[in-house]
Amino acid sequence: MNKKIIIIIAIITTIIISWILAFIFKDNLFWQNSKDRNLSDDINNLINSSSEASGWEESAWSSIDVLRKRYTIQWVVLKWDYYLNNNQPLFALTKYLQALKSSPNDEKVKLKIADTYFELKKWSKAWEFYKNLTNNPKASSQKIILSSIYSLQLVNSGTTNDIIKSINSINIDKEQKFYYINSINCSIDFHKCKRAFEDYIAKNEVKTKEMTSIKRALDNYKNFATEKVYYKDSLLAWSFYEMKLYPISIKISKEILSTMPNYRPIQLILWKSYFELGDNYSAKKQLEDYYTLNPNDAKVSYLLGIINFNLQDYAGSNMYYNNAIKNLYKPKIDLERRLAYNYFLLKEDKKMLSIFYSLLKEKDVEMTDYSLGIYNAIMLWENTLAQIWIKKAMEKYPKEEIFYWYSWWIYREAWDLVNARIELEKWLKINSRNPMITLNMAYLLEREWKYPMALIYAKKTILANEGWEFGTLAQKETENLNKLISANK
Repeated sequence: MNKKIIIIIAIITTIIISWILAFIFKDNLFWQNSKDRNLSDDINNLINSSSEASGWEESAWSSIDVLRKRYTIQWVVLKWDYYLNNNQPLFALTKYLQALKSSPNDEKVKLKIADTYFELKKWSKAWEFYKNLTNNPKASSQKIILSSIYSLQLVNSGTTNDIIKSINSINIDKEQKFYYINSINCSIDFHKCKRAFEDYIAKNEVKTKEMTSIKRALDNYKNFATEKVYYKDSLLAWSFYEMKLYPISIKISKEILSTMPNYRPIQLILWKSYFELGDNYSAKKQLEDYYTLNPNDAKVSYLLGIINFNLQDYAGSNMYYNNAIKNLYKPKIDLERRLAYNYFLLKEDKKMLSIFYSLLKEKDVEMTDYSLGIYNAIMLWENTLAQIWIKKAMEKYPKEEIFYWYSWWIYREAWDLVNARIELEKWLKINSRNPMITLNMAYLLEREWKYPMALIYAKKTILANEGWEFGTLAQKETENLNKLISANK
């Protein structure tokens, strides 16, 4: 395989990576309007530097093998992370931080960074940006307050007075301010703060959702058919959890469990609070305690699978996912996707393909399921299996170009130029202006000594992609074909 073909495969893969990243950010207006360096440029630079480091003058098959291994990481991981909603915010954060370097005083960018750090549960980082945006009308007052509480109380060991001071600096409704400040006091004296809430509700008409939640808990508290206080306190613990005051719900839950260690509702509130704060270690410990008493609970198995994944214990994660399947967790396909990804990370290729074999038989299978299964099969040289899945995918998604590309790729690498051309011709019927197709048609026709027809496709490529990768390659191919045509006159 000559150098030209290797380069074109590299470019094809680059295009796919760029397509995926564009898909990831398709709803992100900042991404669409950004005039900063395009992320596809970063990918091109990465490919160029990697290819030099790998020795681009190696034998053709060795180079293709390098490409296989490299793009398994660069493409499949990116695709899969988005697919499972793991790392989408990280990509956005990278762009926002780049933009901030160019415009260090842009509050719009700072707010996007703060919101992204909040989504990533990086509370101290979020608070670092939010504390300078307290007067920004577009900033969420709840996120500002919560990042202050989570950061100062849990990360930086700030005092209660520090948290109250930060809440007072935020322009919010008086009732909300009372709610948050009194809630913070609950971490010091729970029963005193309960009385303060009761007094406020007795003297004022409750308007905010936060106080409405407390009022509902206190009303139920009074009507609870038991005199055991710890049962009643669970209602308030749930209210604090509901309003995302996880440090408070944790404190109350731990106090209740010190008296009633097997009280299931509070066990759930406690682990959920830890989980929402991003404290996966504590969440795992609490949920495993619950799991020992309820080993057949499919949902708990599923959640422990997610927590272990977050802790990068992929084997442990799959143990729980498999148990969830055993206990008939629905939807099963979600578990299969996660299992396949873990096996991919563990490099247990046969198990990964086995999961795809089952996954692609599910009724609710999606195009991305086929795409990932086929891609991994090709990467593992399971081309027969890949072709079976390609056929099924084409039947279900006859106009999706990616599957024609996969089929062409398999034939091209096998030097089956006849079938490679057939796949390109099918692809042309779907998109006759795709420069990747027209350029490869030019290459294939050149191999068949059909220089005039090859020249037509090369010129089509230039028209469709002039000044870009395919257009540049097509220009070189045009010059080459003109020489060949002249030499054969």
